[in-house]
Amino acid sequence: MQLTRKLGPILLFLLVSVIFVSLANFPVRVSAGTINVPADYPSIQRAINHAAVSDTVRVAAGTYHELVLLNRTVHLVGESLKTTVLDGQGQGAIVTVTVNSASISGFTIMNAPAYGNAVELSHVRFVNVTGNTINSNPGSSRASSAGVDLYGSNDSLVDSNFFTYDLYGVNMTFSTRNRISNNQMSSGVIDGVEVVDSFRNLIFQNSFVGAEDGVDLMGSLTSLNNVTRNLFRGSKVFAMFLAEHAGLNVLSENSFELNRFGVDVDNATTNTFYHNCFICPRSVPTCLFLVNYVCSSDITGDVWDNRSLGGPRGGNYWDNYNGTDADNDDIGDTNTPWLRVDYYPIDGTSCSRPGSCG
Repeated sequence: MQLTRKLGPILLFLLVSVIFVSLANFPVRVSAGTINVPADYPSIQRAINHAAVSDTVRVAAGTYHELVLLNRTVHLVGESLKTTVLDGQGQGAIVTVTVNSASISGFTIMNAPAYGNAVELSHVRFVNVTGNTINSNPGSSRASSAGVDLYGSNDSLVDSNFFTYDLYGVNMTFSTRNRISNNQMSSGVIDGVEVVDSFRNLIFQNSFVGAEDGVDLMGSLTSLNNVTRNLFRGSKVFAMFLAEHAGLNVLSENSFELNRFGVDVDNATTNTFYHNCFICPRSVPTCLFLVNYVCSSDITGDVWDNRSLGGPRGGNYWDNYNGTDADNDDIGDTNTPWLRVDYYPIDGTSCSRPGSCG
């Protein structure tokens, strides 16, 4: 009994010592940290390579001539998008994301290779690309590279970026459940957002001003996408282009203003358009068509009002609608279907203020 009493404290001490030594060999990280470039590491890539999961890599103002591989789940943050520059010098994808749940914000990202990508997301999820200026081909007469390219990438956010000289502002292929929102596409962008064989994506509240094309929906797998509350103004070719059997997409509450073609449909059907605003004064010679169907047979498959969604029926706002509203319910009763598509045209005076539609 006395021996047991003497050994008890000794055994307890040894047990605690073993646990302490074991824990010392496995560092415990209580919270995410911040790594500063160049204060802690001279290059962005070295900082990423030494970061732990959920760390923030904060990059000071300056121009960084490196290609960044975002292969750890970290938050890459520039001090200021105007003064923190990632310059790829045309050597390759400037930022390549290969891990889920990473993010990049606060940079000017420029000089991607010809026919390449500035920011590349390949087979990843939950990635955020926000608050950047993305200029793939500055100074070129015609851009040839994508700003943000998503391939087989899902559940990601591209928000509040400025796209300048890009072949595509955002290019999505075989991708789903992504949100493209609050971005601005300038006149140097060839195609604002291209969606190819991708579904259940949201394109929301973007500004496409002066681009050649605003949004393209293409491919038989391109379905159940929602294009809502975007501004399409001054598109040199198509504000919206639907082709190659894209179907079951919803386009609502968008403003189409002064575009060469508002909506162009080429071999696509079963899409729904409602509460969009179409403005194209006859005095503007660059406006050709508010709506154009390459194949007239596709018209019957599309729906130009919200009948399939329930509630009071309403079509779209047309600034050139010249019918009458006999019962004063704000829905036109004569000269329908307007432009061969809209059986419930809404009084065009609601289109008087740019961006006011919906």
